This record gives sequence, structure tokens and C-alpha cells, in this order.
Amino acid sequence: MFRPQLDDKQREWLRAIVWNFGSAAEVPRGSRIDHGLGGILVLEDVEGRRRKGTMFFSGMCNTRWWIDPETGIGAIMLVNVIPYGDSAALALFNELERAVYGNLVPAWKASK
Repeated sequence: MFRPQLDDKQREWLRAIVWNFGSAAEVPRGSRIDHGLGGILVLEDVEGRRRKGTMFFSGMCNTRWWIDPETGIGAIMLVNVIPYGDSAALALFNELERAVYGNLVPAWKASK
């Protein structure tokens, strides 16, 4: 589920869609991405947030979720806001992700 599934041509198409339509606005533009069996995969750490191997997806009404198998962190933000990519919804999601990692990762690291 969390393994990259795309060949080079498919990965090129995914990147074009993601970066041109804002489908992964919470991930820095140009980040290495692929697609797993349930969503987009981040192939590198996002500083202070999700780790390499995290799967995520977003819906038309700005619903967003992620699962980070390295840390065991997963979250979902359910909103019903149009248009897709609404700046307030995206800011809320980014704040949620930073808060979750800021509070849970120190405890996760301490348990290792």
C-alpha cells in the first residue's frame, strides 16, 4: 500500500497534475512524490511535518488526510469548503499538521 506504484511516465503525469492543480499544496513544490495503492506518497521528509513514505490525499471540498507509517501518526481534516484549494482551509490543515507533529513527535522520539 505504501510502496510507489508508478513508472517514470506515470510519475511525470502525476507531478504535472499535482503541481499544476495544487493537489498537494501542503507538500513543497518539487518534492519527490509517487502514488501508492491509496493515495499520493511523499518520497522525502517534509521538515517539521510528515516523514518519507507518508501517504496523503485531498478531496474536492478540501477534505485532507495523511498516514505516516514511520511515526504512526495519521489525521484527517473534514471540511466542506469550495473552491478546492481554499487558502483558509489549506492554512487550517497546515496548522493542524504542524500542531500534531509538534506535540506527538517529541513523545514518539522519546519512546524509541
